[in-house]
Amino acid sequence: MSKTLKIFILCLLLIFTLSSFCLATSKETNVNKNAIQATTTNEKQESVSILNTDVYIANNNVVIENTVNGNVFAYGSSVTIQGEIQGDLFVLSNHLIIENSAKVSGNIFAYATTIIVSGTVSDIYAYTSSFSLEKGAIVERDLKLYCNQATLNGKVEKDVYIATGKLNFSENVVNTINGNLHYSAVQEFEIPEGAVSGEIKFTKIDNTLTPEQIIANYISNFLRVILYAIIVILLITFFTSQFTSKITHSMTKHPFIVAGIGIGSFIMIPLLALVFIITGFLTYFGIALIALYCLMLSITIAILGMAIGNYFANKFKNKTKAKSILLSIASVIIIWLLQQIPTFGSYVSIFTYVFGLGIFIYSIFKRNYLSY
Repeated sequence: MSKTLKIFILCLLLIFTLSSFCLATSKETNVNKNAIQATTTNEKQESVSILNTDVYIANNNVVIENTVNGNVFAYGSSVTIQGEIQGDLFVLSNHLIIENSAKVSGNIFAYATTIIVSGTVSDIYAYTSSFSLEKGAIVERDLKLYCNQATLNGKVEKDVYIATGKLNFSENVVNTINGNLHYSAVQEFEIPEGAVSGEIKFTKIDNTLTPEQIIANYISNFLRVILYAIIVILLITFFTSQFTSKITHSMTKHPFIVAGIGIGSFIMIPLLALVFIITGFLTYFGIALIALYCLMLSITIAILGMAIGNYFANKFKNKTKAKSILLSIASVIIIWLLQQIPTFGSYVSIFTYVFGLGIFIYSIFKRNYLSY
């Protein structure tokens, strides 16, 4: 077995090991002094007792049963609130359930596939596919939603701001919304009489694009990507010429290593950053890591274009910087055009992200740590 293949397999094993470590559910999680101690059952469910501090909790199924005199930051496949939260609630989840016994005195900031509210809450700011305010539920202040569909059977004491594809009310409703209703949709909905005490304001969303607008969008996107790539290519070529050689060498001589590093980075960097942010451990480092990750993704097409362009430039006997730059830009244009092909373009984009990340990271550390 070649040395390169061994290293590639080692990278894959490292990825799976780290993934298992980060996603595993421990018997006991002791978060720092500003957080909580949480215990986990065999069903991977976390139960939180009365606390006079902020709560940071991440697990498969999260259940908060009692009073929390502080803010709650929750991440999980399912997050269920049964008790009382005196502060704000921040949720990233597939399913968020606020049961009828629950009360959230602060704001709710949620990103979830489905949200069901049966209890009493203050303000809600949510991005979701499906939102349901159950009968007997109360939103004491404003409800602000971006969703595919929403059902309002409970009470909203103030205003509702919503962008949705479908809005439903229960039958025989009276003053479901005690304030104003501001909604944006493709078409106007029929709002039951008496459902809204205040004003109803509708804003039409026009998703229909003319052929001229479609072409203009493609041109705008093309120019944005190409100009950004040109800036990156010029900066690297003229200020770090040695790095340019490393980029091409990494792709041509160590493709398996580059692929392993690219896959690992593509998966693990956002995962680790999320763990840092949710658990409250090195929160600012996690935010900085996300910013760095986005920056690296934005230059992957330029990095891959440079690697390909310089590879072909090396075929010329009289290689010049001008030829390398022009071939790199041409490679970027070809990659962008391939990305526009339906379905196939998605695979090209993933390939670009993975190999672009792998080439970039490998080239940075190659001299001191990966010199083989």
